[in-house]
Amino acid sequence: MNGCETLIKPEAENATTEKSSHNRPTFRPSADIRELDRAYELVVDVPGATEESIELTLKADQLTVEAKVADQAFDGYQLVANGYPVGDYRRTFRVGDGINRDGIDASVKDGVLRVTVPKAEEALSQKIAVKRVD
Repeated sequence: MNGCETLIKPEAENATTEKSSHNRPTFRPSADIRELDRAYELVVDVPGATEESIELTLKADQLTVEAKVADQAFDGYQLVANGYPVGDYRRTFRVGDGINRDGIDASVKDGVLRVTVPKAEEALSQKIAVKRVD
């Protein structure tokens, strides 16, 4: 962070899992927030999710990621132990006023969701020339 107020930050959530209304565990996925010159980038782990199963919504000051993961199908082997429980993902981020809400873009590859949240023009830093006074 650069010491300025962050324009996007994760909501405070205590639980890492919760039961959804359809009786499946819902996990709070790990996420990084990166500040770039002209945007923020959210990197959210959603293993097993596809572009069709991810829902990204922006309502008021909350950006919410929800991802549904299909039950696993096992071809050619039988599962002896299950160390990776199957469930869905949900995480919310608070969005400040200095965001260009119309420019938000998202893509997913190999279970990693990347959301680009551009800064509004008024939130971008400006370089101000300093004049010498004699």
